[in-house]
Amino acid sequence: MLDLKINALFATYFEALDYGQEQQLEKSLKDDLTSEPILWWHNPATNQDEILDGHNRYAIAKKHKLDIQFHEKHFENEDAALLFIIRTQTTRRNLWNREVIVKKAVDLEVKLGKTKTQAVQDVAEQLGVAESTVWEDVKPKSATQQFFDDKKVYERDLERVRNKEVEKLKQRAKREGWVEDEGKLESEWGKIETEIQEQFAEATSRLESTASAIQTAQEANGGSPMVGGKRRAKKSTASAAARRNGFKKALTYISKFQNDVLYFWHQNGCGSVDIADVSNALKVFGQLIEAEQETDKKAAKKKKFGR
Repeated sequence: MLDLKINALFATYFEALDYGQEQQLEKSLKDDLTSEPILWWHNPATNQDEILDGHNRYAIAKKHKLDIQFHEKHFENEDAALLFIIRTQTTRRNLWNREVIVKKAVDLEVKLGKTKTQAVQDVAEQLGVAESTVWEDVKPKSATQQFFDDKKVYERDLERVRNKEVEKLKQRAKREGWVEDEGKLESEWGKIETEIQEQFAEATSRLESTASAIQTAQEANGGSPMVGGKRRAKKSTASAAARRNGFKKALTYISKFQNDVLYFWHQNGCGSVDIADVSNALKVFGQLIEAEQETDKKAAKKKKFGR
C-alpha cells in the first residue's frame, strides 16, 4: 500500500464522518473492495505523496490492511490541487461551510489567472447556484459578522466531535461490560471532554479574542454598533422590554398552570381561599415542577449514553 500523507490544509475542506457513517463505510469497504480509487498527487513543495480524495477510505484500508486501488493526479502546485479538491467535493456532497469554500474557490480561480467575474461565474456554475449567491458569499464581512460565522462553524464541529466520542464511549462501555456503571461513565467522559476542549483550544482562543475586540469597539462607540445586522437597543429601552416580557411570561405561566394549581388546592384540602395560602400552593407546585425538570434532566443524561 502506498504511504500517503495528509496535507493539513487540504483536510480542512473534507467533511468529517460521524461515528455511524464511519462504521458503515468500514463495513462497505470490507464487504466490497471495488470502490472508487484513492486519489493522490506528489507535492513538489513538500516532496511528499499526499491524499487528494479518500481520506476516510485510506485510513480504514490502512487500519485493516485492505487491498484498495489508487490513482495518481498531476498538478503544478498546491493551489491547483486544492481547487481540484474543492471542485470534487462541491459536486459530491452538501457544503456544511459553503461560504468558506466558495470564497476559497473564487480566490484560487483568480490566483490561477481568471478575473473575479469569471471566477464567480465558474463557481456558480459548479455549484448550480445563481451568481448573485456567490457574490454574496465573497463579499467582505465585518468583524462582527465574521465572529458569528466562526462561532457557528466552531459549535457545529464541537457538537460533531462530541457526538462521535459519545458513540465510541457507549461501544467501549458495552464491550468492556461497564455500560451500567454511571460513575465509570462520568469519569471516562470527563477525560474525553478534557481532550476535546484541548483539541478546540485554538479555535476557542480565536473566538474569545474576536469577541473581546468587538466588545471593545462597542464600548468605544457608545455601545450601539451593528451587531448581527441589528442595532443594539438603548439600555433603558432594553430593560423596559425585558420587564414587559417577564410580566407576559408570568401571566402565561399562571394561565397555563391555574387549573393544576386549583386541582392541587382541592386535593390537599386547603379550605377557603386566602392569598397567603395561594402563594404557598404556588410555591409547592413550583417545587414539584422543578423536581420533574430535574428528573427529566437525569433521564436525558442516561439516554445520552444509552442506559
